[in-house]
Amino acid sequence: MEQEKNNIGVIVARFQVDKLTIGHKQIIDQVVNSHNKVIIFLGVARVQFTANNPLEFTVRKMMIEKDYPNVQIIPLSDLGNDDKWSKVLDERIREVYPHGEVVLYGSRDSFIPHYKGKFSTAELAPTHVISGTVTRKQISDEVLASEDFRKGIIYACNNGYPKGYPTVDIAPTQDISGVPHVLLCKKPIEDNFRFIGGFFDPEQDNSLINTAHREFLEESTNGEVKDLEHICNIVVDDWRYRGEKDKILTTLYTGEYKKGDLIPNDDISELKWFPIDDKLTDLIHPVHLNICIDFLNYINSKK
Repeated sequence: MEQEKNNIGVIVARFQVDKLTIGHKQIIDQVVNSHNKVIIFLGVARVQFTANNPLEFTVRKMMIEKDYPNVQIIPLSDLGNDDKWSKVLDERIREVYPHGEVVLYGSRDSFIPHYKGKFSTAELAPTHVISGTVTRKQISDEVLASEDFRKGIIYACNNGYPKGYPTVDIAPTQDISGVPHVLLCKKPIEDNFRFIGGFFDPEQDNSLINTAHREFLEESTNGEVKDLEHICNIVVDDWRYRGEKDKILTTLYTGEYKKGDLIPNDDISELKWFPIDDKLTDLIHPVHLNICIDFLNYINSKK
């Protein structure tokens, strides 16, 4: 029997894959065969070109349209509130089809528990299931020799937001013979000294202060600094990022050296104490010159 004209099927999904799988086509075919009017809402994350959301809306839209040219495909931005997101979804559906019975289709875990709107829902359960997460991981492990592969990498790298990479630098201090000193380090290939530091690691650190303690511990072999004080935040003119839109933003801390064996470790070849005076700017690495100036200004303000 022919379906009623106003019978509307809505799929809410992401389809963050390089091609539609058998399982994806089973889902879409199921809805297309049950409804005369079909909308696919593609979830759009606020943060794109990531491991979980590598493809922007237009790319996924073209992928689906290739096999389903008569299906309406519409972007739906993520929101942090399920109630507001559901209201927006309902309004968008009625913008396309003001009248008619609506059934929303989505997964049991990622869609149905979050939808709080007014339309009925149905679970999509294909017989052939391939995890999008698994698919993306498999793709990420493969390097291809094709021109399209290289173009895709270039496209992604040039269409993301500029990134700021958080790092920390630490200025441990200690009185030696009654004279305040600061501990600096040197890397194997450099002639100048710099502050000890490194990148924030989201898998290990829950704060920048935690990063500072970890970096000092790693690079000075069990060294500890107590009562860290924040001095400044400053963009570092790191040579690795010159000419790039991405930059390093470092946070400088200082604190009294507590204990530990000051043995260079990790990528550090030398650790050395220096008197805290204006001569520091002559021996500091140019990349850390502005950091050093802020450090000296901070120390002088405490006198």
